[in-house]
Amino acid sequence: KEAIYYKRFDGRNVYEYFTHGAGLRMEYKEDIENVKNPYRFNIYVPEKEKYEALFAALSVKDVRKYRSVPNIDLIPALAHKGYALRIVAQVLGVRKKQIVSIGDGVIDCELLDSAGLGIALANAVDELKACADVVLDRSNDEDGVAHAIYKYCLHKGSECYV
Repeated sequence: KEAIYYKRFDGRNVYEYFTHGAGLRMEYKEDIENVKNPYRFNIYVPEKEKYEALFAALSVKDVRKYRSVPNIDLIPALAHKGYALRIVAQVLGVRKKQIVSIGDGVIDCELLDSAGLGIALANAVDELKACADVVLDRSNDEDGVAHAIYKYCLHKGSECYV
């Protein structure tokens, strides 16, 4: 698997945050400027003032930045779920209007935009709710995904891909 690289600004280890249950390989790098072809950088900044200043100052060519306070994620521009969904749909011959996508994080906005119906869970961040066609009244913990599949796919009897 590819690694997720991260840098600590206050000595706190974010290793468990990404590896717990995800099985991702992580490496701590003090000198992140010299990492070649990273999949993702995560920067942990617990102080609000420093966080806002760093987020505003970060501008890297062909890299997208995402807010997930107190973390900042830096990801290559084409490495997002929406791009992957469009490729899979093309290979499988599935039309956009047949696809339902569900998310809760700001990083899911492209995923929702790449589907015929984009659904945000109740616990989604406001930025994602703004991207969604539908905002559910149920969260992850309230079986929101199962509810969405039943309501928008199974109940209507239509062919859809989630």
